[in-house]
Amino acid sequence: MASRDEFSERVRRTIAERAAYRCSNPICRALTVRPHSDDNKAVITGVAAHICAAATGGPRYNPHQSEDERKSITNAIWVCHACSDLIDKDDKKFTAALLHAWKTDHEDWVLGENFIPAYPSLTIKTMSGLMTPKSGTFNYDSQTASSYRDHLLQIRTGSRHEIYQLQIRVQFPESAISYTTLEKPAGVGFRVVPERPQMTTHVSGGGRVSGVIGRHPTNVLIIMVERLIPGRLISFMLRTIQGAADKEPVEFKDIPSFAEMLRTWALGTFLYKEREFFFERRFIIPIKQVGERSYAADPAEDDNGRRALMQLTFFG
Repeated sequence: MASRDEFSERVRRTIAERAAYRCSNPICRALTVRPHSDDNKAVITGVAAHICAAATGGPRYNPHQSEDERKSITNAIWVCHACSDLIDKDDKKFTAALLHAWKTDHEDWVLGENFIPAYPSLTIKTMSGLMTPKSGTFNYDSQTASSYRDHLLQIRTGSRHEIYQLQIRVQFPESAISYTTLEKPAGVGFRVVPERPQMTTHVSGGGRVSGVIGRHPTNVLIIMVERLIPGRLISFMLRTIQGAADKEPVEFKDIPSFAEMLRTWALGTFLYKEREFFFERRFIIPIKQVGERSYAADPAEDDNGRRALMQLTFFG
């Protein structure tokens, strides 16, 4: 029986870590490490497979390789057990060149943290003046200029992932009266919806209530983006008015404990896809005052302090 040029334990461990314990097959990428029932152990369901066989007659065997080359990390790829069996049983389809490409692409994918996308970024910059419309008439006086503020808001993805159904609920320091979209990718749905206080009226004994409800300004906004594309941004100008903000913070369900102390912040959710599943990720962005009626946003943080994933939908 021909001797096999096996990988050392160090090579096996390193190739698994470089792959983040994910299968390197781009249409699989299964997680290959799980907790063991023994608190001191882990279950490994992946393998350091030889790109070119470890012995004569094996799949993709290369007679020009030296013994050291066969058992080096350059000849190793981390895959799950199912994919390991697949690539060895069909070596005509799964060539050495293809497996090297898998390995390179997978390590780039891990390096960009694309297996769990980073939070989107929300930047806020309060402008020194007011934006004028591109068409139509306008009339600003000194009182208008002192009462209104324009704020440039920009939303970007935090990684090379495309993310979906982004929704950010913003409690801004001042009440909004309008917004103007400045930039967005073609074909991407985007809108900003004010969340206004609800009024309930009870009528009894044949009574009647009538009236006209005006559009009361509100400092609570819902930002909705159909999808965020890597390298592209959503940009809009938000106009606010002084002295019209709600006096009490709006209450949210399941709000993270540290955010209860924040009066102004943005709480967001988005979906991302991995293989045939969609997952949800939640985040919170504190909004702070950086000058007189001037505001900025801090970096996003996980709303529960961990990278928890929730399986939402299965696509066959």
